[in-house]
Amino acid sequence: MRFRSYDYSDKGIWLQPSNSDGTVDRWLDNKYNLMNTLQHEYFHKLDDQRNTYKNHLLHASVDERASRTRTFAHTSDKWKLNVAAEFSEYVMNAYYQPNENTKADVMNLIDKFNRNNTGNIFLKFNPDARIMDIKINNLEKTIKYVPSIDKFNFIVSNNKK
Repeated sequence: MRFRSYDYSDKGIWLQPSNSDGTVDRWLDNKYNLMNTLQHEYFHKLDDQRNTYKNHLLHASVDERASRTRTFAHTSDKWKLNVAAEFSEYVMNAYYQPNENTKADVMNLIDKFNRNNTGNIFLKFNPDARIMDIKINNLEKTIKYVPSIDKFNFIVSNNKK
């Protein structure tokens, strides 16, 4: 899902169709998915205005903040699962590759996500197994830790995909 972006150069929020034929991605057929996307990108904009240090934990905190909103409660379960998976990738990278953060910071953010998200999501992190279990209503998924080659976004080398 790569149709959204906060552009640091012009300070704007851009939505880009991700389909090769130029049509808008079906994720955005749900108005709450679209609204939550805009809120997510707005949180990036606020962090940029505050000149906040950019690392995986900050990016995870954007997901956490967007998950607390009223709109997130009404997004599709697939959307919630996608956000939870993205959050999991970021916090695990922050945990195993700390960059101006501690492991305690990561555990606190996971706890905050579990307490405050409006999507009925529960995350269970197993640091020894390097996995995050995600539960949303009837959906369950396990995310395995994959090291990111980037310090802010989740970018993995081609041989890890």
